[in-house]
Amino acid sequence: MVFSVIPLSYLTWRLALSHKHKTQLIFLLSSLSFAILFVVGLPTQKYWLYYIGSIITAGGWFYAVYQDIKAMKAHSENLEAKLAEQTSSNDVIKIRQLVNEESPTRAQQIVEQTIQSLTELYQHNIEAKQLADKVNVSESYLMRNFKKHTGKTIKQFLTEYRITQAKKLLPHNSVTDTAFAVGFNNSNYFSTVFKKTTGLSPQQYIEKQTT
Repeated sequence: MVFSVIPLSYLTWRLALSHKHKTQLIFLLSSLSFAILFVVGLPTQKYWLYYIGSIITAGGWFYAVYQDIKAMKAHSENLEAKLAEQTSSNDVIKIRQLVNEESPTRAQQIVEQTIQSLTELYQHNIEAKQLADKVNVSESYLMRNFKKHTGKTIKQFLTEYRITQAKKLLPHNSVTDTAFAVGFNNSNYFSTVFKKTTGLSPQQYIEKQTT
């Protein structure tokens, strides 16, 4: 521990001068604080210094992890924005073809509005009640009419749409980033749903697209 103070001090000094890598700097500062308090407390047997050093180190590490999570979330939101730009008018046409437009009844209009909401909010957690409230109908009425006019449940439609959007991202992004970008909170669950829907795992799909 005594010999770690010098290299930690040097690395901290170099990072401080560069004015970059703020997260790494805080991580090193917390580790350096612990090392210094350990060296000071060792000969005097002031063990309470160890506890202070441990608290400082834990706080620094927690902050570093928090910053990494924020960066990942920001990257995911950037992917969402890019994906929105890639959504073409053909997507809208295909969606509208799911609805029988022979007679523009109130029920059909509700289904169309629900589909629009799903395609706009698919990156987020969407509940049927939330969709029903947007069109001022009961949840059971919306679910029944949606299935009647599209042949799919709301959950099936949302899942298939998310997988369709994921196919656009996978060739250029990691499975985890893609999963978060299209509304999944768990990359393992995303992989399971993707394979169930397409017959291929995300990795197999990527390999197929690149060959």
